[in-house]
Amino acid sequence: MALGPVFPYSLIVEENGMGWPGIHEGGGGGREQGLQIPNATDIVADINIHMRFQMPSASFLSHQLRIISIANAATGIVIVDPAWIPSGGIDAVEPGALTLQPEAVDENITWVTGDEDKWIESVIPLEADSAAVPDDILLVDLVVKNTGTTLAVVSTHVFMIIFPS
Repeated sequence: MALGPVFPYSLIVEENGMGWPGIHEGGGGGREQGLQIPNATDIVADINIHMRFQMPSASFLSHQLRIISIANAATGIVIVDPAWIPSGGIDAVEPGALTLQPEAVDENITWVTGDEDKWIESVIPLEADSAAVPDDILLVDLVVKNTGTTLAVVSTHVFMIIFPS
């Protein structure tokens, strides 16, 4: 049985004004809703995004963070660095006491010529810790890196957890 996707029930951007809910309006009239991130010149420090996902009650073998991004850009990169941990259950611990485990490498969300107003998909296997279990709450922090991010326009992103078969 296929599961997912699971969308965050909580999404907080730590830096005021560095991420907001918004709508990308494409040149062809398409509209996409998501979390908008400022252009690279307006990012003055790393942007911390905190997300919480309620995992399904069915069993699963692995899970991945899927990011769907869109921008009216021909070139540029948004660099993200994920860290995560399963909570161990709704009443196990205070979420702030958990130490999230970073993934080994950053993910480059890259636009190239021809990508204007098209979806860009990034899939990040979550392997830094043991897999979350059914009915668990998955804590995911995503850092948008100031250094190396070059996208010159506002970008829009949707986050979800998927379960490959």
